[in-house]
Amino acid sequence: WIQVDLGRSHRVVAIATWGRRMQYDHYVTSYKIKHSVNADIWQEYSENGQEKIFPGNVDTATKVENIFTEPILARFVRLYP
Repeated sequence: WIQVDLGRSHRVVAIATWGRRMQYDHYVTSYKIKHSVNADIWQEYSENGQEKIFPGNVDTATKVENIFTEPILARFVRLYP
């Protein structure tokens, strides 16, 4: 997983991803989200009672933005590829 610390709790409404191009192309094709206000208790992001699997990238150049149906309150956000 990749964890982001936002410094304090924020209302998070979307996640944007894109890849990187080095010697080889790197990008994530799908991922799940967990979020926390204290880094001790984590909640899965879900929609309609099901853990949401977000679509990711298909290349290194295109940004993909996924907007949450319900905003989350979080200081920490983890992306699980």
